[in-house]
Parts: sequence; structure tokens; C-alpha cells
Amino acid sequence: MSRYKNIIIVLCVFVQASVTAVASSDDRSDVSIQREHEAAVEQYKEGNYEVAAAKYEMLIAQGCHTADLYYNLGNCYYKSNDIARSILNYERALLYAPSMEDARHNLLLANAKKKDKVEEVGEFFLTEKKEALSNCLSSNGWAVMSIVCNLLMLACLLCYFYYRKRLYRQIGFWGAGVFLLLLCLSTEMSRTQKRKFENREYAIVMSPSVTVSSTPDEQGENLVVMHEGIKVKVKSRLGKWVEVRLPNGTIGWIQETDIEII
Repeated sequence: MSRYKNIIIVLCVFVQASVTAVASSDDRSDVSIQREHEAAVEQYKEGNYEVAAAKYEMLIAQGCHTADLYYNLGNCYYKSNDIARSILNYERALLYAPSMEDARHNLLLANAKKKDKVEEVGEFFLTEKKEALSNCLSSNGWAVMSIVCNLLMLACLLCYFYYRKRLYRQIGFWGAGVFLLLLCLSTEMSRTQKRKFENREYAIVMSPSVTVSSTPDEQGENLVVMHEGIKVKVKSRLGKWVEVRLPNGTIGWIQETDIEII
């Protein structure tokens, strides 16, 4: 019995040591990341925008993906006059935090500096309203709202079934109906944001000049020439070619190396 007790004690000590080692490793990693981030901020304040951008890129390569990080990186590229990369990173910041007003404002400033002024084809007004509404929160934010609405709906149902007074029953009934609608709305908005985050259908043109072809080869008809910074929607892929839709509705083919997915 004593032998088994000793074995259990040894195992407990081993597990505790392993957990402590992992925690210490995570702490060291977090400290290292924090130092790199602070160094990038200092470089930005000193006007060394390219050095700061390199440090932010290093953090992203290490697996740090946050809206603030992409926003700061976009600012570095904007200050370095690399408009295409600033647009790319502002778009990525908005992908992580759709309601980030600073990133949306700076994206407008960066888009104003693009060489091409492409007139965008407007979406159906209900589609635009849905897009604007979904951008109020992230996928997780809408998910939390749906949980809250679900709990409030259940509370209203309890009020309806528990109380005998007509007023309370009416409040419970109509309240449950309202929160059910809000539950359905928030669930759909959460799914919309999740699909947008996972599918990554949009890309930014990174090459200084790109010729859009009618076919996925060099012999196709040249449809239009566009320049860096243009946001396109990726429709399909064929080898090294991608079919894209331009903001003005033009559909054609360009090489995959000319764009970078948001």
C-alpha cells in the first residue's frame, strides 16, 4: 500500500512540475510578445515606421492576430506611403473588429490615396443594411447577444406561465416574442460574420499594375488595367490564375501573385 502511495505522490509531483513548466513557458512567451509590441510602439513614435512594421509582422508570424495589431501595422504602412499594405491591414483589422471606427476612418483615408478611382456598383439596399448591421459587432459579440436574448426569452416565458395576473402574462408573452426575434436576428448576424471571417472571399491588389484578362491565360483579351490597393472579390481559382470581380462589376482573371487575401 505504501508503495502505491509513493507512486501516486511521484505522479502528482510530475504533473505539477509539467503544468508549472508549461505555465512558465507561456508566461515567458507573453512577456516576449509584450516586449516586442512595446518596441514596435517605440519605433513608431520615433518615426521608424518600416522598423515598426517589421516588428509587427514578426508578431503576426508568431501567431498574434488581433484587430489592434493589424490596425497599428496599417498605420505603419500608411506612414511609409505603402498604401496597398495599409489598406490590406486596415481591412484585416475590421475583419477581427468590424465596429472599430479608427480602422474604418483610416481605411477611408488610405482608399482616397489609391491611383484608381473605381466607381463601385451598389448592392441591393437590404443587403447593404444587413452588412451595416452585422458590422456593429463581431461574430463572438453577436453570439453573446444571442445567449442573452435566449435567457431573457426564457425569463419572459416563466413570467407568462408562472403569474396569474393578466398584465404580467401579457408582458411575458410579448416579451418572449420580441426576444425570440432578437435571438433569431443575432444568431443570423453571428453566422454572417463567421462566414465572412472563415471564407476570406476578398483580396487586395498588391502589384503596382495589373492587367485583367478575359481568360486564365496570356492570350486572353485585356479588359482593364488596375493598380495596387483595389479591393476585389475572389470568385474561383484555376492553377496560378484567379477569377475576380472588380468594384465596378467587371469580372476577369489575374495571377494569384498579384493579390493578397484579406
